[in-house]
Amino acid sequence: MQQGLLPIFFKKSTDAHFPATGQSSPVFTGLSEGSYQVKIVTRCYQIIQPFVMANQSANNIIVGERELCKGDTLDLSPLPVGPLKSIEWKFPDGTTTTDYNLLRNNMTAADNGTYSIKMETLSGCVFTQTVNVTVYEPDVITDSNSYVFCVDEAIQINFNCSDPATTYFMDE
Repeated sequence: MQQGLLPIFFKKSTDAHFPATGQSSPVFTGLSEGSYQVKIVTRCYQIIQPFVMANQSANNIIVGERELCKGDTLDLSPLPVGPLKSIEWKFPDGTTTTDYNLLRNNMTAADNGTYSIKMETLSGCVFTQTVNVTVYEPDVITDSNSYVFCVDEAIQINFNCSDPATTYFMDE
């Protein structure tokens, strides 16, 4: 290896060990789809980074919760697909960011819509995906009556909610 180039090793995630010898180029060719690990070794430390070799038609590269409550933080990230040349997220209003992780604090219903990602690897593979994000407004109980119940009395409360995943709790 030339001076200044670090040895680079790669293996499938299912392999027990990295190979004994590495290569000087960060470009790996001829890999099939699957999960891999890359290891770079310096004199003082080593770095191990997982990545996924996916088919360019892969449509599940965005990870993160897509149904939120008002005030929550949207936190989307892509699956690792190898060394990136570029990454771009697009918001429903058309604005973009090149941050690796998409973080938006204090989400509201105005943030509902389609979010997309476009990633290009150093080897020229382009991955795209769009996801719909929904922000639910909190349910408001409109019954202003006060109720008094006797100890050991059975209580039944009926709620109607627009979000079927909503769970209600009652403090004792």
